[in-house]
Amino acid sequence: MLAEALGISVNERALIFRFLSPWFEAENLLASLKKLSLLDEPVAQWWGVRSLLTAIPEAITKEPAMRGAFDTSVVSGLQEELDRRRAAAAEELVAIEPKKEECKAELSQAEVAFEEAKAKQHLGAEAYTEARSAQSAAEGKVKEAQKALSALDPQVKSLQKDLKKLEAELTAFYAGPRSALAELAE
Repeated sequence: MLAEALGISVNERALIFRFLSPWFEAENLLASLKKLSLLDEPVAQWWGVRSLLTAIPEAITKEPAMRGAFDTSVVSGLQEELDRRRAAAAEELVAIEPKKEECKAELSQAEVAFEEAKAKQHLGAEAYTEARSAQSAAEGKVKEAQKALSALDPQVKSLQKDLKKLEAELTAFYAGPRSALAELAE
């Protein structure tokens, strides 16, 4: 630590801390006031005097017993502004309450609609899964049928060959013996 490196004793550190702690608290308060926009340019409007803005940090770092009349008025003015802003925020919260209830009702309706849509989506997903499995099964059957057809291909070719041969014999029969029989019958 820096204090140990500098050879500062524990008692000296405690004394330094006690001396600086109000300053650190004031710095934290100043940071909070800046976050609340209480030390920005528009603040000069609610006090009317811009020089008071420079007095705020010094006034709030002093112990209350050590403050003079000016510092006390600065701190009380700051306190009044904080109270005014707190009251305005409380009024805003009260005014927002009906809208909050309305939003809660809309939220519950949206949640119900979401649950219904989710249920429909689950049903649709189940139907899709069933249709997809049926399609896969049908595709499997188509492949089996194609295999069966390709297995029958040699038989079909053999039967077609036999059919052509028999058609040729039939044509020869009509041209030959049958036509001769028809001539004899006449």
